[in-house]
Amino acid sequence: MSKLRTELIQRCEDNDVVGFIDTALDITASDLPAINIPASRLVLMLIRISDALLYDLEATVQRPEGISSSGFHLCWILWLIGPAEASTAASLMGVSRATISGISNTLERSGHLARTRHPNDGRSVILNLTPSGRAEFEAIFVKTNDRYCTWVSALTGDEVSTLVGLLAKLAEGGQDAKRRK
Repeated sequence: MSKLRTELIQRCEDNDVVGFIDTALDITASDLPAINIPASRLVLMLIRISDALLYDLEATVQRPEGISSSGFHLCWILWLIGPAEASTAASLMGVSRATISGISNTLERSGHLARTRHPNDGRSVILNLTPSGRAEFEAIFVKTNDRYCTWVSALTGDEVSTLVGLLAKLAEGGQDAKRRK
């Protein structure tokens, strides 16, 4: 195994996100010289940091409170918009209706969510937070937000604003790419 590949494994084991990506891109650049390294670095950083953040939120806040990150996300959607068809919730979460069904089963068993048949379409299901589910979600959201603050504390207020603006611009570019597909 090459020195770079050994270093890559060590950086992964050390949870060195930036070092891992830099080493991975050194390997990539030598094997695939036509690759756009700055674009790859940005996207890989976003993915790795997002994965680490989601794992941390679930491990430190959500799972100890008895909810998965997907369950938390569905509760957040229903908390924001109120009762919704399963298909609407799936669209807002960017997942399939089958995924919503699985998440809903778990949330219903835990008492967070209630399902009712759509009054005009017996095949459709309306999802809604129960009163206790709403209260529990709000308490978990406050704890989750505290963890957001811990992650963001390395940045100044101006840096947060700049990063949010840049990510919004990147999201717009992603939407343009979808339209050009």
